[in-house]
Formats: sequence, C-alpha cells, structure tokens
Amino acid sequence: MKPHRIHMIHNLILNYGLYRKMEVYRPYKAIADEMTRFHCDEYVKFIQNIRPDNIVDFNKQIQRFNVGEDCPIFEGLYEFCQISVGGSLVGAVKLNRK
Repeated sequence: MKPHRIHMIHNLILNYGLYRKMEVYRPYKAIADEMTRFHCDEYVKFIQNIRPDNIVDFNKQIQRFNVGEDCPIFEGLYEFCQISVGGSLVGAVKLNRK
C-alpha cells in the first residue's frame, strides 16, 4: 500500500472522530521468520534488500512479485512491512481472544 494512502486514512479517522470508537493497539516489528509464515523466503529477502537506489538490480524480482505502481519501493520499505505484519498479527490475536 502506498504510504500517502495510509496518511489519508489516518487523517480521515482523526477528522471524523472515529478513533473515539476504536481500540488502538501498538504494533511491533515482525521478524523475518514471522513474515515467512505468510510470504515466501525470496519475497522477504527481496523487500529486505531493495531500495530506491538499487531498483535496477532487482528488475526480475519486481516483475515476479508485482511490485511497482500500487506497491511502490521507498526508503524504509522493509521496516514498514515489519510494522504492518506486526500490526496484523497483533490484531489477529486480539480478535481471537474476544
């Protein structure tokens, strides 16, 4: 997902006061082993290593993993994915405990 979309959604939640009706949990950074439970090793290694300044070195993987337009490559991509996966896992645990 594009970071600016997340920023827009965050602003909508704040401006409409939806956060008052939500339980907010802090995500953690998932480790590679947790990420490979849902994605292949090659994909996790790809997002660990790709950066805006080395895109040309990963042309085959970009095509294979369908990265680009809707899933852009940006500085901090791997950390972003770690937090996203960690948040999803925290959310799944919370939902299963209710």
